[in-house]
Amino acid sequence: MGGSWIALVVFLVPALLNPVFYAPAMSHIYSRVAPQDRPVAAALLMFASHLFGLGLGALFVGVVSDLAQNVVAAPVGLGLLLLQSLGVCAAWCLWRAGAISSAEQAADLAEDQTDSTAPSPR
Repeated sequence: MGGSWIALVVFLVPALLNPVFYAPAMSHIYSRVAPQDRPVAAALLMFASHLFGLGLGALFVGVVSDLAQNVVAAPVGLGLLLLQSLGVCAAWCLWRAGAISSAEQAADLAEDQTDSTAPSPR
């Protein structure tokens, strides 16, 4: 019984932090997409997020559990552990995309400033 409570507490932290990425992702999409395309872009993000998270996540855990049935003592735990490691990879990718986007936005801003300070030909 003690192991179950520990697993629940350890799994609770990523479950509570899961929706944290929505605000930065939506903000990034809205800053990069034309206003008339924003509803479609937001819908595609939500669709992909729910397809992979809710649809394929449970399937992944089930497949890993079935494959590891005779190999490990807790095959469902192995599936959940591997799924959480994919979440860490996704968080790293989101962090890198934000860093690249920030660098691109800084370069665009610097380019705009040099264009506005250049004397206009008469």
